Amino acid sequence: MEPQEKAPPNMQCKDSFLFQTVFVRPKATIKDITLETFEKNSGYEVKELIMPVVYVAPPKPPSLSSHKNYLRSEINEL
Repeated sequence: MEPQEKAPPNMQCKDSFLFQTVFVRPKATIKDITLETFEKNSGYEVKELIMPVVYVAPPKPPSLSSHKNYLRSEINEL
């Protein structure tokens, strides 16, 4: 993965992530799991989930005037 240099137009994109899970035999070791294990014709049950990427704009920071009003109200309560 590479960092994105700029946000896509209208915060829309066609990117997605592919997650794969494989059910292997009990007591399988790391050496038993190879790239071929994830192939659909490997004999193992391979499950796939595709998750789309969704961009969300960051929340707008509160305005300085509302922050000043909040501070004034806090001071007045003292």
